Amino acid sequence: MSVKRLIVLPLALAVVLMSAIAPPITPIEAPAATPMRFIAVDVHVDSDQARLGAWQIEYEATGAPESKVMLVGVEGGEHAAYSEAPRYDPAALSGGRIIIASYTTDNNAPLGLTRVARLHLSVMGVMAPEHSLRLIAAGDDEGIRIEPKVWASEFTPDASNKNDTNTEDKGPLP
Repeated sequence: MSVKRLIVLPLALAVVLMSAIAPPITPIEAPAATPMRFIAVDVHVDSDQARLGAWQIEYEATGAPESKVMLVGVEGGEHAAYSEAPRYDPAALSGGRIIIASYTTDNNAPLGLTRVARLHLSVMGVMAPEHSLRLIAAGDDEGIRIEPKVWASEFTPDASNKNDTNTEDKGPLP
């Protein structure tokens, strides 16, 4: 018997025995991809009988611990006086909290209910974000402080005003 056979035969026998007693190899499944979607959130102000001359609002979006919400854009509102994007710190777009503000010197400032901004969010995770607003300041077209109602609602082309968040009871939306 050759030296080569003396070495190869016991090694082959060891490999066969080890494969017989070793647990079966199961494939490792990759973790499921976290779903990502984009949503738009409308910011509404109801100044009642006063013309809305200026406003400043803090917006915050939060999700479940496994979700991540990030602001990705800011648009203006529906009234001509607030059609341009409100002022904000661009660094705030890296998180879920932003302070937005705008004013107008237009003699035709909006009266009553108006959408003053639309925020765009990227949401990673399955949970829907919660929206909260806090009115920091508002004034009429004469510069007198007013306390309008403010709220946020998710905008969807087929079912607008989904997921309303309200600072106080505003009644039904128009």
